[in-house]
Amino acid sequence: MDSNYFPVIAGAGMLALVLWLVLVIVGFVVSAFLTSLFVRLVIRFMRKSLDREYRYLRGDYTAYGSNRPPNAVPREW
Repeated sequence: MDSNYFPVIAGAGMLALVLWLVLVIVGFVVSAFLTSLFVRLVIRFMRKSLDREYRYLRGDYTAYGSNRPPNAVPREW
């Protein structure tokens, strides 16, 4: 093999490496964009359920939409 082909092979390899890196970066960006759309859809259509679960995790066990703070009126059983 003639040594004059080495710069051509090295240049083609560098071009392939750069194109591969661009493809990987574009893939990550598109994946992040699609994931953000999915999360926005979940938040939009499951807002009431998510709010109820978040209140439950905070310790607020009252009915949904109740203005009464928890344990404001003790029960006399």
